[in-house]
Amino acid sequence: MDVTTRNPTCFSATSVNRYEKRNEPEILDAKEVLLDPEKKTQLKKLQKEMSAPALSDITPLTGVPDEHVKGRLVRIFRPAKNPMQSGTFNTRKWKMEFETRQRWENPLMGWSSTGDPLSNMNVQFSSQEEAIKFCEKN
Repeated sequence: MDVTTRNPTCFSATSVNRYEKRNEPEILDAKEVLLDPEKKTQLKKLQKEMSAPALSDITPLTGVPDEHVKGRLVRIFRPAKNPMQSGTFNTRKWKMEFETRQRWENPLMGWSSTGDPLSNMNVQFSSQEEAIKFCEKN
């Protein structure tokens, strides 16, 4: 026998939820209420999904000069396990690194310097295929 049938003052969880949903006022977004109908239609048009070709050239958008992007060799690899520890941390991700260009030694401090913006770029991927697609796209 159900508890709600014996005691009329008790409510089951489902009846309380139905009661709250029936008597709650509808919550509206203030921006939608205050906007003109023309602006609403413009926003709906802008919020639609856009599609682009599968392989599109995005080099003009990156801001990186063409000499740093075209004809550049990239190494895709999975780093080796640290031989000093028994764990396998940092060995499941694939990494991508660019070949180094324009390195020189700073005469004052003895540090090595570079004029290459991509030399310190460290990108990680979860699979080899993702890394290859990223390289082809960029």
